Amino acid sequence: MTVTLEALKEAKSTAKQTGKPVKLSVGEGVRLNITANSAVFQLRYRIKSQSGNTKERTLTLNKLTARTAPTLSKAISKALEQAEEAKSLVKQGVDPTKEKQITKALETAKQELILNDYFENWVKRLQPLHNGVRNITVI
Repeated sequence: MTVTLEALKEAKSTAKQTGKPVKLSVGEGVRLNITANSAVFQLRYRIKSQSGNTKERTLTLNKLTARTAPTLSKAISKALEQAEEAKSLVKQGVDPTKEKQITKALETAKQELILNDYFENWVKRLQPLHNGVRNITVI
């Protein structure tokens, strides 16, 4: 089935009626997982674990927010590009899901450092203003 706006609307109504997600194939191993509230592109892949067993994993590529045909085609092409990048990682033996988790954790840590620096600077700026004030009465 070709992914069109009509197919998306039909799949979304089916998902609402049944309460189960509807999966539409986009191609090249990418599928569009549609629930009553959202639609995300996913890639299923297999990767060997350190113990030698093969594991099947699912990587969420991005959320679909398209409202028109041109934006839908751009979203599909972006998802296919992301899938190719993930497949190249799998060929190298790197798990793209774990890589995504590491990247997200690093971004969160970076944001924490930025906020901590901002807070420390803010406290330093306010400290001279409140040196003489011991008790503050709230009315």
